[in-house]
Amino acid sequence: MGRSPLMKKNLPSRSIDTFLEGPGSGRGMVTNYLFATVKDRTVLYANTISRLSRFTRCGIKNREDAPMMSSIPFDPASGDLPPIPFDEETCALAQQLKEIGLPWQPHVGCFVWDSENLIRPDSPFPNRIYFILSLPRFVDLLGSREAIQEKLIWLPTWHQARLLCQQYSLDAGLVKRGTRPAEELQSLYRLLLDRLATQQTCR
Repeated sequence: MGRSPLMKKNLPSRSIDTFLEGPGSGRGMVTNYLFATVKDRTVLYANTISRLSRFTRCGIKNREDAPMMSSIPFDPASGDLPPIPFDEETCALAQQLKEIGLPWQPHVGCFVWDSENLIRPDSPFPNRIYFILSLPRFVDLLGSREAIQEKLIWLPTWHQARLLCQQYSLDAGLVKRGTRPAEELQSLYRLLLDRLATQQTCR
């Protein structure tokens, strides 16, 4: 089978990097390219050239220069329901859990508190609380998975906190529900704090 003239050209590696990781793109297109017919490959390749041309016109040479997608801030005044408490007391208890040695491996699905204002992009949530949707993105921002663990404070959700209680053989059912939704999660944090403190005393 003959090859299209378009396919004889090579894309610069950094341009490919921008195409793969830039806004509105995805590695699925490249996967499709590998398994497509010659005709379909030509179309995919042309789409790639078009995307890269738009980046070039905007002065974008690599993925670090690519604009970030704008986020809509969390707004309780418009009826947004918080997935976890964003108050200072919850953050302070989470910080105590970290300081006393609660183990945590950063992973997708965790809320974290940037208490030292280290992350440059603003969070859509208040009080510099972020949600880890893409772990590689946080690695890009802070340098490594270990840096995420060291510099950010994990805010376990209600479900995560109950799972932690199970791991430490704690009866989370003893936690009384408060008048505020945040009180139950904070009580779970305190229950974990007491267990970790007891473990340190017994060492």
